[in-house]
Amino acid sequence: MERRGNQPPSLEQRLNREILKPNSQMTTIVSGGMDSVTLMYYALSKTTPDKVTALSFNYGQKHSKELDRAREICADLGVRHNVVDLS
Repeated sequence: MERRGNQPPSLEQRLNREILKPNSQMTTIVSGGMDSVTLMYYALSKTTPDKVTALSFNYGQKHSKELDRAREICADLGVRHNVVDLS
């Protein structure tokens, strides 16, 4: 995508230019919700599952379904998943 006039670069342009270099190691924070899973899929579009690490946090939330979902999605995609226990 090209930039026109004084319009600032889009988020995708900034991510591509500044953060997500093709085939690089990436760590994504994954809660199990739609936003974080979408970002993980975007990271996977730039590299392979063996180069992506998902990081989730157990902070004593009432329901563990988000962490369970994050674990399931990562397993399905072949992404390494680490959970940090903050409870």
